Amino acid sequence: MRTYTLGQFFAVWGVRFTRSCLGGYCAAGGRRLWVYVNGAAYDGDPTTLSLESHQELVVAFGTAAQLPSPIPSAYRFPPGE
Repeated sequence: MRTYTLGQFFAVWGVRFTRSCLGGYCAAGGRRLWVYVNGAAYDGDPTTLSLESHQELVVAFGTAAQLPSPIPSAYRFPPGE
């Protein structure tokens, strides 16, 4: 089975995605790119994050106060999915 990355996902959509930018938004003045995997902050390079079945991903841009609360950590998939 082939592994895909979060960077490849955004590339398919033609959206710039780097450690500090999401589309036309780039880190500055307290605003930054936030990535969470299963409710935990992801501190690595998000472009290389491998996508796995049933992961709960949050990609957000802004200040800490603008993040969703709570950060989603799980989704109950129907049986067999």
